[in-house]
Amino acid sequence: TVAGQITSNKSILGLVGFAGSNENLGGGPVLDRAGLAYVSGSATADQLTKQLKGFYRVVPNNTKQAQGGVGYIFSHLGLKKGNQVMVVDDAEAYGQGIAGAAQKLFVAGGAKVDRESVPESTSSATADFTSLAQKAVAQGAKVVYADDHVTVQRNRGSSTLKQALRELAK
Repeated sequence: TVAGQITSNKSILGLVGFAGSNENLGGGPVLDRAGLAYVSGSATADQLTKQLKGFYRVVPNNTKQAQGGVGYIFSHLGLKKGNQVMVVDDAEAYGQGIAGAAQKLFVAGGAKVDRESVPESTSSATADFTSLAQKAVAQGAKVVYADDHVTVQRNRGSSTLKQALRELAK
């Protein structure tokens, strides 16, 4: 593994990376055993700083990001107690973590939450979110909260959730 190659080189004292939460969860224990420090500019899973002794980050964790986003939705976008919200994740460490944190905050604020998981969102070039968007509309969701892996086009030719919701709004 890459982590194994890094730890076998005794001239390496630290590392910038791994980028994602999944990569840090996988390679971090190897780096920890070697006593290396490592910094990520983008890994946000809450458990990283608890599980990995050499891990440091320069971005807020999922809970902090969700607090900012959900707080803004209630205070500035007018979400009210009793409103329906759909929370969507991509079945990855980042998406599940931020969606879980957001779900708890929406519920604490009195919103009704439908939680959906769409693992094909990041792995399929033919992902289609039309049925998920239709479900959000049918439920009367005032907000669809989803991480950028679900809402932003990752593969040419795929339909993102954002695109599907826009099509239904026409």
